[in-house]
Amino acid sequence: MKRYKLACVVTAIACTMLCSCNSSDTNKNTTQTDTSNITTEASSEMTTENTSEATTEMTSENTSETTSETTSETTTEAPSESTTVPTTEPQTEKDTTPKKTETNNAPAVTMAFTGDIFFSDSLYGYYTQNGVSGFLSEKVKNNLYNADLYIADHEFACSDRGEMAEYQIYTFRAPSNREVIFKEMGADVVTLANNHTLDYGVIGLQDTFSNLNALDIDYVGAGNNLDEALTPVIREVNGKRIAIFGTTRFVPQAFWYATASNPGLLTTYESTAYFGMICDAIANAKKNCDYVLVFTHFGEEKQNTVEPYQKTVAYGYIDSGADLVVACHPHVLQGMEFYKGKPIAYSLGNFLFSNYHSDTVVLNVTINEDNSSSVSLLPCSSQLYKTTDITGEAATNLLEYIESISFNVDIDKDGNVTERK
Repeated sequence: MKRYKLACVVTAIACTMLCSCNSSDTNKNTTQTDTSNITTEASSEMTTENTSEATTEMTSENTSETTSETTSETTTEAPSESTTVPTTEPQTEKDTTPKKTETNNAPAVTMAFTGDIFFSDSLYGYYTQNGVSGFLSEKVKNNLYNADLYIADHEFACSDRGEMAEYQIYTFRAPSNREVIFKEMGADVVTLANNHTLDYGVIGLQDTFSNLNALDIDYVGAGNNLDEALTPVIREVNGKRIAIFGTTRFVPQAFWYATASNPGLLTTYESTAYFGMICDAIANAKKNCDYVLVFTHFGEEKQNTVEPYQKTVAYGYIDSGADLVVACHPHVLQGMEFYKGKPIAYSLGNFLFSNYHSDTVVLNVTINEDNSSSVSLLPCSSQLYKTTDITGEAATNLLEYIESISFNVDIDKDGNVTERK
């Protein structure tokens, strides 16, 4: 059951207005798990990849969305200097919940996931007129709000401060007072591990931490240091302990990496020591939790094909103990796959991120009594920062398309996704 969401909305609005903009000492307001006691060193031979970030179809909006003259973004695999990954000391569990749940009596847990989100000026205009119903259809809104856990990609800095990153083609920032929209959408956890949360520098990222903390929305994939970024959020829902990680395989600059002493993001380039650390943390979380999921950011923009490295990363997570991998970044839908019986959604597409039309979905995952996953899709259409569910022939065509670009899945007319045997 959702945690007191309706009451929190009113409280959250007041908290957002009162919260301090200075967030340099902000810590996550979540129950945290132990991470691995491993010291590793990133190789100084790691290479730099150049990845184009520009999308010619994307339309920027004044005040919140700024376009620079740059022609490409540089994706880096690791800082050029040798980086020592700090040892993470075990932490004492502060909660008294059981380490594992007896699955024979545990009720199911419902989770909803959505793709890229930015609270643009136009979206905020709809919101001020009609609330969340101004930009989400009733079915979509209810799907998100009624899930036991709704987890989203927060792809912007939420801050009133910071300097725009001139090396970015597109930068995304929304004023602090817009963060409450996530609360009203029913968001429980957001991932900050993507290529836009540092568009307005460390101060913009840390203001985002503060704004989320004030609203009691947990975040993953970023922190004031590597230890924070690597630590999963753990939620207990219906007696099940669920660990949630956030990672990204796309950052435009090396200083976006979270390190032992620097704020930043949890990066997951498979050739680096960070990937091994994440896999170790997943394995450790699995020892104490019933279910582990990773929300990652990878893939090539505007491409519906899955790159080999996406499989390497996703398979690595599942081999380490993850039960589900969900992803964004290409701004289009990519297919799905079951690996060792565990579902992978390679890209959910734009959920609320663009003026141009985007096919997208709400990914619904139910954790069953035996901790297996049941998966379904709610087909949607997004344009001009409004997202609605689609029905009839349009829905059938979209589900058939997703099945056609997937690997070993069947998707029925109701959106139920099963492994093809």
